[in-house]
This record gives sequence, C-alpha cells and structure tokens, in this order.
Amino acid sequence: MKKQPQMIIGLVLGAAVTSLLGCGPGLATGRQAPDFTLENISGQRVTLSQYRGQAVLLNFWAVGCPDCRREAPFLRDIQNQYADRGLRVLAVNVWDEPAHRIQEYVRENNLSQQVLLGGHDLFVDVYRGKFIPHTYLLDRQGKIVYAFVDWNEEIHLQLLEEVDEALDD
Repeated sequence: MKKQPQMIIGLVLGAAVTSLLGCGPGLATGRQAPDFTLENISGQRVTLSQYRGQAVLLNFWAVGCPDCRREAPFLRDIQNQYADRGLRVLAVNVWDEPAHRIQEYVRENNLSQQVLLGGHDLFVDVYRGKFIPHTYLLDRQGKIVYAFVDWNEEIHLQLLEEVDEALDD
C-alpha cells in the first residue's frame, strides 16, 4: 500500500515532464490544420485542402521507424473500412527516405493510404512535431478534432470512436 502514493507521484511527474518536453501532439485540437502541398510516391502533387469535405487522418511517419511500421497496417485497414464514408488517410514521410524504399514498403504491405514525400520541414516547422508516429484526425472542414503520438491498441480503439464521430458530423 505504501508504494501506491509513489506510483501516483511518478505518473504525475511523468505526465508533467512529457508535457514540458513537448512529447504530445504539436498542434492543439480545435484549430484549423495548416494547408500544404507535397508530392506523393507517384510524383503527383497533393494538397491537404483538396480533401475538404472529407475527414482526413494525417499521419506523420517513416519506413525506418519501428512503431510506424507497426501502425501502418492499422491505418490501411481504417482507410479501407471508412473510405466509402469519406475518410482519407494521408501518410507523410518525415525522414525524407528514398522514394524507392518507400514505394517498396507500400507495395510489400499493400498499403492503400496516400503516401506523401518530403514532409520533414512540414512536420517540424508547421505541425511542430518531435516524435513519430504522430497523427491528427481532421473533420470535414479541416479542423483538428483528435491528435496522438505513438501507437498502441488503446489509441487504435479511441481512434475508431473519433473517426466514427468525425464522419457522423
């Protein structure tokens, strides 16, 4: 029983340090997601605002990131499950890895999400990201309604609820 207060203090201190270090999502919910234009893996220019009217799951990731690789199939499944209701997943590569490496990974894993290249500066300077995977859910008007860093089953379940809500609005 004596260890319980220590555990609570540890959790509170950990949350405070995480907050101070900026380990959480960079941009706050409730604000408009900054627009951008990047090339996809096919060389076509893609602009975030072209998806206005659809909900967007904006994911910052890299092929070389183990947690991102673990998350990618879940995002593929979410894209496939909700595409007919108006959800689009945009996966922005932030490590500026070679296009052929990204294309190979996408092909090998049968990813259906739109994969965009050259997103490092966008991620760091505009979206204020520090750690990946880093994901924002945008409503049909382009407003951030949910944001998270990292990936686990709990986040996955919460994300499904948030996607349903965003698509119902």
